[in-house]
Amino acid sequence: MKKVVGLVIVGLLGSNVAYGAESKLETYAKSPRISGLYVKVDDGKVLYEYTKGKEAPTGITKVRNPESLNDKTFRYEFEVNMPLVISFQDFNPLKYAVKVELKDEKTDINDPGPFFEILSTYKSIFVGKAGGETAVNSFTPSMTQEKAVAGETKCEAFFKNFDKLANAINYKVIEKVDDQEIEVSKLSEISVTEDTLKKWQTSAISAKGIEDEIKEIDGITKKLDENVKAIKAAIEVVQGVVDKEKCTSIPLNVLAQSSYIMTQAHEAITRREAASTNLKELSKYLAKYQDKSSWNGNYYQFGSVPNPANQNLKKVIITVKQIDFSVTDDKVTVKESEKNTVSSTLTVYKNESISVEPSVGFVYSPLKSNKFSTKTVNGNQVVEKTEKSDDYHAAAFLNVYYTEWIKQNVYPFWQFGLSTAKDYPAILTGFGMKIRDTSFAFSVGAAFGFTKELDKLSEGQTISGQADIDKDEKTVVKPSWYLSLQYNF
Repeated sequence: MKKVVGLVIVGLLGSNVAYGAESKLETYAKSPRISGLYVKVDDGKVLYEYTKGKEAPTGITKVRNPESLNDKTFRYEFEVNMPLVISFQDFNPLKYAVKVELKDEKTDINDPGPFFEILSTYKSIFVGKAGGETAVNSFTPSMTQEKAVAGETKCEAFFKNFDKLANAINYKVIEKVDDQEIEVSKLSEISVTEDTLKKWQTSAISAKGIEDEIKEIDGITKKLDENVKAIKAAIEVVQGVVDKEKCTSIPLNVLAQSSYIMTQAHEAITRREAASTNLKELSKYLAKYQDKSSWNGNYYQFGSVPNPANQNLKKVIITVKQIDFSVTDDKVTVKESEKNTVSSTLTVYKNESISVEPSVGFVYSPLKSNKFSTKTVNGNQVVEKTEKSDDYHAAAFLNVYYTEWIKQNVYPFWQFGLSTAKDYPAILTGFGMKIRDTSFAFSVGAAFGFTKELDKLSEGQTISGQADIDKDEKTVVKPSWYLSLQYNF
């Protein structure tokens, strides 16, 4: 029987090792029970705020929320299809790249990597921009010069169409102003400047702001595509005129200028087609953040913690990288900055009403055990009873805590245990208290020991030998009480 008790205790200790690896009662008890988690990057730290129940976040500030999220622990009431939602305050996809990693799986949220690879070589080179190429001047030699050179006006179409081509490169359109049609330059409407990027970055903090940006970007790409189409059409007209109507005696500087314009036209097509493609990629990237259901005011849901599978906690690593979004010398750069990386690790426990913790300890209990044997009296063998005390012994326990009660300096629990009494095990059940921030606990309760009693025989009765006693003995339960000091793993 004692071997059986020993195996049971070893089993309890083994379950403690498995359980203790996943849950520490003190950490669990100190972890606030939350309904939502909110983060914000400030001064190189991931600051946080949590909510309880149906309350709304008050907003993260360094004064109100000075603590970093790192090494914090929380409890969450996981339900079916109800993960813990983590939201980013003042999130901006043109300022931050956020990645979430879980203990048992890696999940990249809103990873803009493919987009950055495309935009790392982004070349939105627009003619007429500051720091870029000089706009092509309108090709308008005077008609007097034309007639003097060619001696006729049949080359008028040549000059006129080259002028239209130059205007197409410079994106000039005809508009009515005061009932008069005049030529107006619209080059700025297809140009992306540093001020443009700043405006986009400033407003990308809500679904509405991103929606407006996408409309603006799509408008620019539409104009770029229309302009490319117009340049190509102008080139075809010019080439057709040159092929059919050869102008004679054109000065070399005029021929050089026309050749230069044609070269600029082809370069403008190449640049603006590339710009259109890359801006469409930017629009596609921002569209991932356009879903209004992911936004709650200025909070963006960037990740979630699913219900732990076959365990009671989740390790969560949040990594935030700053995005460099800039334009220099007509080149837009969008990339993650390795110099401004902030990371925090937190733990999420599955909130449970009941928590079980194994422990071992020493027990004092005035248990008594009986031993029946024979002795000789006046030549006869009679029954002799010997009572033995076994006050001190080891025990193994399972302590059961109601988690809603473990908020003070002591943690009350109910326990069930088995002791290694001298001859027979004892069943223990009672109540105790664990001291906060320690591994020690004490308890008191009822002890139920097992001992031998005689069924039909009695003490002093004459018998033929020990065999009569062995046949008559029976095992009975004898109640008592116990005190225990124990160590919780």
